[in-house]
Amino acid sequence: VDLHAGGMAMLSDLERDHPRAAWPLLRAWAKNQLGATLVFAAMRGGEVAAALALRDPVRAEAPEAAAAALVKAYGGSRLCELWVCTGDNLAAATIAAGALAVPASRTRAGQRPEDKREVVASLQRGGLEVIMVGDGLNDAPALAQADLGIAIGAGADLACDAAGVVLCRSSLLDLLAFRELCTATRRTILRNFVWAFGFNIVGLPLAAGCGYPWGISISPMLAGMAMAGSSLLVVSSSLLLQRFRPSLAESLG
Repeated sequence: VDLHAGGMAMLSDLERDHPRAAWPLLRAWAKNQLGATLVFAAMRGGEVAAALALRDPVRAEAPEAAAAALVKAYGGSRLCELWVCTGDNLAAATIAAGALAVPASRTRAGQRPEDKREVVASLQRGGLEVIMVGDGLNDAPALAQADLGIAIGAGADLACDAAGVVLCRSSLLDLLAFRELCTATRRTILRNFVWAFGFNIVGLPLAAGCGYPWGISISPMLAGMAMAGSSLLVVSSSLLLQRFRPSLAESLG
């Protein structure tokens, strides 16, 4: 079957290649499909044509997750903007942006893969660090371009390959859990550095005999035991991450 299909951008080509189809009727029907992505199809050499209205609603948890991310971003110390960049038409993009409280100035509709990548690149050229979240094939170039690409685990394999982080579930609340885990990991690393450096700054001079004039000294055996104890404390501190539980994501979920 020689079937041709395309969106609004290809409708003129379809009308030219299939003049016998009832395109005026389909155009009239399409005008009433607000907020939908339209796909037109026709078979070569025939009068049969069809139109599909596809709607991809915003996830139920998306508004809460987006609001929480903006409030908690960087502890409120840095500017954080939320953008909507989609291949859907303007009407569908506007509905999605409205649900997420994203203004029209930060909404991009009808974006092809290279367009999404250029949006990310333009923000980076403006000095911004960009986190891109996506799950489709069309998102892969933008995920690779972003400073941090986050793919939804249930999405396309190419998107997962291009991203730096893959969420195992499809819930956007996992974005909040991921951010909390990053914060907890960074805090653990800093705590380990402070403990290790502080211990060595105090212990090494004493073990080398620098305190001997004041009657302070440590035998080599005690110094070795102290170093082993320091390493044990650092490892134990790191293992505490196993007890991590995402508080904000659980409260919203």
